[in-house]
Amino acid sequence: MKNFIAVIALVAPLPLIHAQERVLFVGNSFTHGHNEPAVSYNQAAITDANSSNYGGVPGIFKKLTDQAGLDYEVTIEAVGGKTLDYHLTYKSAIIGSGDWDVVVLQDQSTRPLPEENGGEPAAFYSAADALMDLIQGANADTDVILYETWSSPTSATEKGYGSDLQAMQDDLQEIIFNGYYRYVRSAETHPNFTAVSRVGDAFMHAIDLGYASGDSTTASSEDLLYFWYSEDHRHASYQGSYLSALMMLGHITGIDPRTLGTGVGTAAYELGITATHAEQMHQVAYETLQFDLPAPPDPPTPNINTLTSGLSPYNWNNEANWSEGPLDATQSVLLDSDSPSSSIVANSTTGKPTYSVQSVNFDIGAATKSIQGNATVSSTRILNIGGGLDAFGGSDLIRLSDTTTGVVNFGTNSGLGVLEITPAVSGKIRVGNAEGTLRIGPTAEFAGDISLTKTGPGILILESNATWGASAGNTFTIQDGFVQADASASGVYSATGKAAVVVEASGVLGGDGQITPGSGNHIAVNGGLLSPGARDAATSQSQLGVLTLNGSLTDEPLLQLDDAAALVFDLDSDGPTDLQCDQIDLTSAQASDVVLSGNAFDFNVLSSSLLPDGDYPLITADAADAFTGLTIDGDGYITGGASIGEGLEDYQAQLKLSGNNLVLELTQLPYAQWRQNAFTPEELADPAISGDEASPANDGMSNLIKYAFGLDDAYASARSRQPWVQTLLVEGVTTPVFCFLRNINASDLIYVVEVSDNLSVWYSGDSYTSQIDEIDNEDSATRTIFVQPANGYSFVRLNVTRN
Repeated sequence: MKNFIAVIALVAPLPLIHAQERVLFVGNSFTHGHNEPAVSYNQAAITDANSSNYGGVPGIFKKLTDQAGLDYEVTIEAVGGKTLDYHLTYKSAIIGSGDWDVVVLQDQSTRPLPEENGGEPAAFYSAADALMDLIQGANADTDVILYETWSSPTSATEKGYGSDLQAMQDDLQEIIFNGYYRYVRSAETHPNFTAVSRVGDAFMHAIDLGYASGDSTTASSEDLLYFWYSEDHRHASYQGSYLSALMMLGHITGIDPRTLGTGVGTAAYELGITATHAEQMHQVAYETLQFDLPAPPDPPTPNINTLTSGLSPYNWNNEANWSEGPLDATQSVLLDSDSPSSSIVANSTTGKPTYSVQSVNFDIGAATKSIQGNATVSSTRILNIGGGLDAFGGSDLIRLSDTTTGVVNFGTNSGLGVLEITPAVSGKIRVGNAEGTLRIGPTAEFAGDISLTKTGPGILILESNATWGASAGNTFTIQDGFVQADASASGVYSATGKAAVVVEASGVLGGDGQITPGSGNHIAVNGGLLSPGARDAATSQSQLGVLTLNGSLTDEPLLQLDDAAALVFDLDSDGPTDLQCDQIDLTSAQASDVVLSGNAFDFNVLSSSLLPDGDYPLITADAADAFTGLTIDGDGYITGGASIGEGLEDYQAQLKLSGNNLVLELTQLPYAQWRQNAFTPEELADPAISGDEASPANDGMSNLIKYAFGLDDAYASARSRQPWVQTLLVEGVTTPVFCFLRNINASDLIYVVEVSDNLSVWYSGDSYTSQIDEIDNEDSATRTIFVQPANGYSFVRLNVTRN
């Protein structure tokens, strides 16, 4: 913060920086090509992640970007005959690396056909969705494009279309675009695909224009384009691969294909494509890129069974209590505001588990609803969640609607048996409203070989001791909102079992319990926040707390924070001997268990008055050298790897290592104490009154300047304390001297006198000014400073800056 007697701001333009675009093509032989010259074309200019030495469509695309003067780094990950499921299972480390600006996904050519024509649309949707989550989870800025494959004379015959290529292409287009629209419909919980590259539609459009033949008997014609390999009439010919690359160029770069050349050194020339045919395909690609998108399908209607009326406590399995009768695995169940507010029992009879359902949904407004395990016996009862369309048209396993501001409890009452929540598939738990809360209590637990993702801005409170995530590959991802991992009766909450905990950019992990990532896993904060303690559901205010991270099961670093991740701590105090703060306790810690990489420590000061000077422990460890990535000076202060962020502007704050612990050292700044004395608590809360640049006396002098000039009363006029110019005898010469008052106690300010000859450019330093004297004034609060400006400068000002 700077305060001037006069202020002039200059803004220098910044140079534009061009970043190289990185594109990954994922697919099979429809991507890497099936025959020369396409299959190996330009392979030296791209990266083959599988070391198969393919060029194909990616190689042609790379050449086209070079022709257009663009800088693209192109990678191919293609395996002949494979589906997207194969790439998800075996190539996820490449696809989900987060290295890509664009990813193109091509499934096996006929999977996006109706089942009656031998397709597997559900498998296509599932694999594309999962890859989209993988890609966007690693890098939310990545564009993902679906590759629309083509009908062909051979496939049309095999799949029951006869010679009707357009009918087959219509089905491919519909199902691939349905995959695209699945994400458009559920953008609140999923990212959108960027586009569908309509390669197959371009093939058909070229036939419609009379440029190409769809008849395999005319494949050898020199006058017409033929987009299929002449020996199988299914894979792309080199002409088909060229048109595919043109469509990718248009979708990814926005380049008009008609601007491309066809002469020596171009992709068309090197592939043996005549100038006439190349120009025809340029026009086809341009026109296809302008096609309107197919209309989205009508959203499917969930099969909802609503809990209606009955005796309390409810029997979850009593079909009379449900609007559609008995529960079954095809239904999503909904509890609304008309459902009873008393306990809803998952199973009040022995001998059978709760019936399976697709999802469990709540739209209860400000009410409280509770689901327990068993009303009569203490044995475990199971709530099977199979996954599928939920009551709100999404695909969440458990969801609180956006209109729910109340609380939903799963297993919060003792004596009613254990409720085991068993999702059949990995999925999302959504708490839609920032004021809504979902509590998984001490008598409920998750189970299964699954991964779970928390979405929505609301609060998820975990109070169970149970572990879940049966495989080391499972994750518990906090994508949005606040997850509060709290201690239960035994004092331990294990968030994952064998799974990792991942906190993404909009997520916050806190609580007062213990988190134990499983073997080989860790807690990764990828741009999100780690904030110990609870959050009040009614007020959303933070509370002091201690979060324990247990490294007993993992052989990796326990806590890893990326560069954008922050740690947030609440500080409070009732007096100088009562230093309180949030804390992270590392138990079973080992060397290098906390990996810091320039992370910020932000703070919320809850005290109504200034915190006392002292050391506040932030992260405690039971092992030496628990922290890595830090630079420490000879006194133990942290000079690199971690820094103070927001929230402690009123203090001299430093991070240091004290023994095994990371500690915050606080000292009140004199200006902060001045503000405490000058303003009421209400005024301190209003920056328009007590802020640095505020002038509550409306005299044009800011609070910071009044403090700088030694004035105690922020409402008193400071006119008499403004700097002035007087003449003094300096080395026998009568000289104009610039004079100002300096607060003797203002050790947290920097005073700099600046000079100018044009009011545009200001100078400071020994070459331009020299202090010739200073005297303490009789008020014992200020010192008068005398500064001589250099000759030739007509203007002088004082610059006051917080230290």
